[in-house]
This record gives sequence, structure tokens and C-alpha cells, in this order.
Amino acid sequence: MGRKAFCAFIAYTGKLMGCILAGILLLVGVYALPVERMKANVARSSGIFDYEGIYPQMSDGYKYMQLDNFTDSIMLGAAVYDGAEGILDRAMSNYHMDCDELSPELALTNYANDVPYGYYPVSYGRYWHGYLVPLKLLLLFLDYSDIRVLNFFVQNALLFLIIRRLYKNRMERYAAAFAVAVFLINPLTAALSLQFSTVYYIVLFSVIYLLGLFGKKEITDRKTDHMFFLTGVCTSYFDFLTYPLAVFGILVIFYLNISLENGKRDGIKSILKKMALWFGGYGGMWGGKWLAGSILLRKNMFMDAMKQAFVRTSSNNVGGG
Repeated sequence: MGRKAFCAFIAYTGKLMGCILAGILLLVGVYALPVERMKANVARSSGIFDYEGIYPQMSDGYKYMQLDNFTDSIMLGAAVYDGAEGILDRAMSNYHMDCDELSPELALTNYANDVPYGYYPVSYGRYWHGYLVPLKLLLLFLDYSDIRVLNFFVQNALLFLIIRRLYKNRMERYAAAFAVAVFLINPLTAALSLQFSTVYYIVLFSVIYLLGLFGKKEITDRKTDHMFFLTGVCTSYFDFLTYPLAVFGILVIFYLNISLENGKRDGIKSILKKMALWFGGYGGMWGGKWLAGSILLRKNMFMDAMKQAFVRTSSNNVGGG
């Protein structure tokens, strides 16, 4: 490793440590908030889960139009969890209430409505659950239905801004291809399912930033390197393991086309560098949760992560799954 590469490695390691610290502080901050109003807003949303069930299809028979209320109920359950553990433990372990007698969405709505059942806390500490930062804040004022509507308007406003910037930057010929990518993601399910919205937001914001750099003629290796690294970090932090590679894939395609617009033809070495930075940010941030949790809670979070990785990659049937 040359001196320049070594210095870059040290610099990005320092940035990663700063991101891990910021991620912990943000979670601790929102876990310090009282959950009474959050629970009340989730309780107001009970009718949605009762009517729609776990995996409702907005058009029967089309998986493409299917929502993920199962995972949304876990996300909301983590947001309103109010156990006796300390704030740091809750922020790093990310508990939600479960019940053997009820499916996740019914466990959530009954818990939010203070209906007595045999609840017990389940930890999901192997993920960051960074989505809880905006979700907990929103639940102070909005219920689940309100958040869905807000998602719809904000996401479409961001999409409109991207199309506008494409035309402003004289890149309108890419608009149709980008629209196809967006419809493959399905902006309607991304608005209505918390689970599908996190990566979609990262895609939208990062594309807006990249097009902004191009419009200001500030596309440099330094700025784009940082962008790929930080989007990898943000994807690891906010995503609950949905379609993370969409962030890298869409960004790298935009970057290549913008480079061509600038009269620059990036070689495989440059693309591999962007890939290494994105995956370094993504994997480093994820591993940072296990390391930070192990240190702060004095328990081996690496063991749980490795155990779950083995279960999910095993060809054996485990617990019916």
C-alpha cells in the first residue's frame, strides 16, 4: 500500500468512526424521547393493520403491488417500545414487543392500545435501525396513515426535482431511463411501506446531490468519493435490509453518464474505487454497530450477527422458514 493510499485509508477510517459515533448519539437522542404520544398515534393506526393484514396487495394477484405491513409493524414496535432497560441498552439493542399468540401487526396494535397479553421483548440489535431517528420524531405528531401521505408528497416532490435538474443540466435524455428505474422500485409501495421507503429516500437525495455538483461544475474525484462512501454509510444506517444495492447501482450509472457529459471516460479502476468506498462505508458502518454494541453493552453482538447470517444462508428448514 502506497503512502497516499494509506493516508486515504486512515482518513476514511476516521470518518467512519465519526459516523458510528454520530449514529449512536442520534439513536440515544430519540430513545430519550417519551413514547406516550408515539404509542397513541400507533394506536390510532390500528384500523389500518386490522383491515389490510400483513401483506396487502393493492391490486390482487400482483406481488409488485404488495406492501410489507409485517416489517412495518416491527419498525413501529421498535419506535414505541417502552421497556425497563436503560436508554443506551434500548438504543443499541432495538427491542420490540412480540407475542406467541399474535402475529406482529396484532402484537403491535394490542401493545399500543395497552391490551394485556403475554408480551416479551425481542432484540434486533444486529441492524442499526437508523430509520427510528425520523420515525420516532414523526410519531410525536403523526400516525401511520399521516406518515404514508407525507411520504407520498415528499418523495414525489424529490422525484420532480430530479427530473427538473436533469432538464436544467441538459441531461433530459436520461430522464426516461431513470423513470423506468423508479417504477421498478415502485414509488407507490415506497410511499405506503416504511420498509421500502428508506433506500428510496437515499437514492433520491443522493441523485439530487450528484446532479447539483454537476450543475455547479463541482464534479471532482474528492467530492464523488466522499459521496459514495457516505451513501454506503447511510444505507447501512437507515435501511432495514431491503434493496441496498439499488443505491450504489443507480448512483454509479448516473456518475458514469455525468462523467461522459464532462468529456471524461472513467476506467475500470475508477469504478472499482467507487465500489470499494461504497461497500467499505456500508460494511464498515454495519460492523460498527456490532463493535459499538459489544463494547457499550458488554455482550457479544458479533455472535448473534454471525448466527443469523448462518441461519439465513443455510439450505435447511429452520422454524418453518
